Amino acid sequence: MSQWTMLVNPGRPIPSFIQQLTGITNEMIADAPSFESLAAGWLARTHARTAVHRV
Repeated sequence: MSQWTMLVNPGRPIPSFIQQLTGITNEMIADAPSFESLAAGWLARTHARTAVHRV
């Protein structure tokens, strides 16, 4: 099993309750890439495997 962790800019501000829940702030994702720019690389890494998000 491998792990790949990266912040992704959602293209809109993160609501304050989500910031409190996750600890991820708007400042942290300001320079992060969009999912669209990462999608092809992500698909290549996962080879269509199931992705699981753990908190």
